[in-house]
Amino acid sequence: MHIVCPQCGATNRVPDASSWVRRTLLAVALLGAGSAWADPPAAPIDLIAGWQAAAEHDPQYAAALAEVHAGQAKARQGDALWRPNVALTLNGGWAEQRSDTSGAGFSAPGFGRSTDVAFNTRIDSGTAQGWALTLQQPLYNSARSAGAEQLHLQASLADEQLRAAQQALMLRVAQAHFAVLSAREGVKASQAEQAAAVRALGEAKERFAAGAVPVTEVDDAQARHDAVAAQGLAAQDALLQAQADYTALTGLPAGPLADLPDQAAVSADPGALADWQARARQQSPQLAQALIGTQAAQAEVRRHAASSGVSLDLLARAGGDRISGDGPYATSGSASYRSGARWVGLQLTVPLYTGGLRSAQEDEAAAQLERSRAQARTAETELDRLTRAAWLAVNTGSAQVRAYEQARASAAKRLDATRTGLDAGDRTMQNVLDAERDLHATELAWQQARLNVLLGRLNLAAAAGQLDESTLKRVNEAFSMSKP
Repeated sequence: MHIVCPQCGATNRVPDASSWVRRTLLAVALLGAGSAWADPPAAPIDLIAGWQAAAEHDPQYAAALAEVHAGQAKARQGDALWRPNVALTLNGGWAEQRSDTSGAGFSAPGFGRSTDVAFNTRIDSGTAQGWALTLQQPLYNSARSAGAEQLHLQASLADEQLRAAQQALMLRVAQAHFAVLSAREGVKASQAEQAAAVRALGEAKERFAAGAVPVTEVDDAQARHDAVAAQGLAAQDALLQAQADYTALTGLPAGPLADLPDQAAVSADPGALADWQARARQQSPQLAQALIGTQAAQAEVRRHAASSGVSLDLLARAGGDRISGDGPYATSGSASYRSGARWVGLQLTVPLYTGGLRSAQEDEAAAQLERSRAQARTAETELDRLTRAAWLAVNTGSAQVRAYEQARASAAKRLDATRTGLDAGDRTMQNVLDAERDLHATELAWQQARLNVLLGRLNLAAAAGQLDESTLKRVNEAFSMSKP
């Protein structure tokens, strides 16, 4: 019985083992194919398509976008701290009022002048209305300046967090894409080994029947056959898991992922490590976040400094009050009271004593500042390490690719020589199977090394804060644009 893998197109004979192995291999092949048996071939999905889909699908990236919108609101809040505040106050309700004045002077035309005059007014069960319009414009306030700076820093922090989230998502998409390709290569290698094991077992049985080899040759071939069948199931499981991870990240099917052609050029000279580290210190969003944290901590120290409590404001106020009701006696009739005021001036506030609260807050802020500075130094050290690791992955990885290319040629020659030795009686079937396994392992390592170089290039750009869609497009050029 033969099955065709819809991902790679390889035709494989199911090992002539127990029936459960045959059924399991067929079920795994069908599961991996998904709807590929009924649906027409889909367009290939490359890194750009995967990134764009993930940007719409990934909840972590959506949270970063929402944080940027919140940061923009923070910046507007910072601007508003130095704008005038205008408030209108209206009040109304039930009221009583009593006013007793004695020893007053009184004069009026036609009445002359009187002294020791008494005035008595009283309103019972009256109604009161009042209004006030107030404007306050801050002119000097160190604490307010520090608060405005912190709000703008929070907006800048959200922008850097979005840059970091975008780069992280691009890397996750590339890693998931490459994981599928690597697992796909593992399935191909496993299928090739299974085919070789089936042939070896058949030849061993034929030679044993002809009396050319002992039964141990058949037993060895059967053991290898069964082990390879189990490894094939593991390879299929790895492919299914990698495909599921890719779909969970992007929302796209993993079947039509663009493959990496054998002739694709992946090696590149990364340039000087010192140059990359310098760019990373200037453009890395992770380091920028740490430095913004330090600036915010410095502003917090200024906000709680002793001099920050002094403030000067321009105040303007207009208002009025009215109370009306009945007098205390039936013959006194109604009574009312009105007042109004207009006021413009400056208000200076100088805190004299806060019970030690301000000094304690300043000490706390100073300690937090030292912590932020230490975290920034740690972030810079870690950034240098990550940049060096990514640079080595590209630089050393390119050399590994070339080494594996030579190893592939050598493994192929060794397999040919071993097969010739088998025909001459100098080699056994196990020697041939070992040579085939080594060739497939070398092929797999070569493919993985090529993917590692591409991923290293993306990691290096991310460490330097330069990973964007244009960088992704340059790496994406290595992939074929036809369905694998």
